[in-house]
Amino acid sequence: MKVLHERGVATVSKLSDTFGVSEVTIRKDLTELEEQSLLVRTHGGAILHDHFVYDLPRESKANQQAEQKDAIGRAAADLVSDVDSVLLGSGSTTLAVARHLRGKRRLTAATNSLPIASEFANHMDVELLMLGGGVNMATSSVSGYQAERFLRDLSFSWLFLSADGYDTGHGVTTTNMSEARLFRCMTEVALKTVVVADATKFGRRGLSLVTGDNAIDIVISDSRLETHFRTHFMEQGIELILV
Repeated sequence: MKVLHERGVATVSKLSDTFGVSEVTIRKDLTELEEQSLLVRTHGGAILHDHFVYDLPRESKANQQAEQKDAIGRAAADLVSDVDSVLLGSGSTTLAVARHLRGKRRLTAATNSLPIASEFANHMDVELLMLGGGVNMATSSVSGYQAERFLRDLSFSWLFLSADGYDTGHGVTTTNMSEARLFRCMTEVALKTVVVADATKFGRRGLSLVTGDNAIDIVISDSRLETHFRTHFMEQGIELILV
């Protein structure tokens, strides 16, 4: 439990090495702790029970892992060329992507995020499309059937998608059911889907599933990403970029 509190996530293999016992023993221990509601078993390890993520105010998310998010945003923006069309889901990491898109010429950008729209508002070389619908005041984002209907007739080169959680065998999750439906719609109208998430988001689950691995082309994270996630993406044929 001390390891989990320090790291947020722990794998069976690392716990086995740390304590010098077999992986079978570790799995039994994790099962007992899960029965006490102290942790949640995941594929290959465990997370703290309170690491099932919930909707946090935008300001709280923006202050977490800020250095990693900035580096991820820069790497994501490097994928984009002039004249491309980009779709950005709401989130603090996708906001970092938007900030690093400065200097790209004749972009078409669409988003459901008010902060991202504001970031693009002063870029005269960006054609900005703002998705409409109900506004979540806590996250400054828009969702609903109006936004989904608007997207249906469009097509984008790139989708950049933040994640509140990613768990192997489950997929990308977020905390808001309405946004999860919208993000799923976004994956259907983009040629390439890029998940941008720092390493702390892996091994966690939000309330609502967005998509499984089948819709993901690229994952961009930071160098702290656990080995078993790296192996998983390689096996799934998903390109992994670490910063």
